[in-house]
Amino acid sequence: MEIMIERRKNPRYKINNNPFVVHLNSIGKIENLSMDGMCCTCMDDADSDSCMYKKIDILCSKENFFLQNLGITVIKTKVEDRGKTIPLFMRECHLQFNSLTDEDNHRLSCFIMNNTSSDRKHLMGTSVQTM
Repeated sequence: MEIMIERRKNPRYKINNNPFVVHLNSIGKIENLSMDGMCCTCMDDADSDSCMYKKIDILCSKENFFLQNLGITVIKTKVEDRGKTIPLFMRECHLQFNSLTDEDNHRLSCFIMNNTSSDRKHLMGTSVQTM
């Protein structure tokens, strides 16, 4: 049994209201989000090298929220076939934010506080251990 200790500076949270990420020509679902980065999934475009594009947009129509041109570094990607009867290749991307402005940081912080489940207060300031 291996114990992994969360090393991120900020915890990641599941976000309510189905926010999306726009990365190059793809629109994807945000799986989790923190002040440092995020994990998202989108349909894989084999013809596009999305790892080369260094900006994303985050939008949530229900909250009328939009953050544009956030600087990112792609940390890790993984492509899986999630189709049941026909191939459906999905790309999971782990992204780290970089060079955010003070305004972007403030808006992102408010978005996380207003759109995460009530257990976020319990998680703040603690490290996560998984087995």
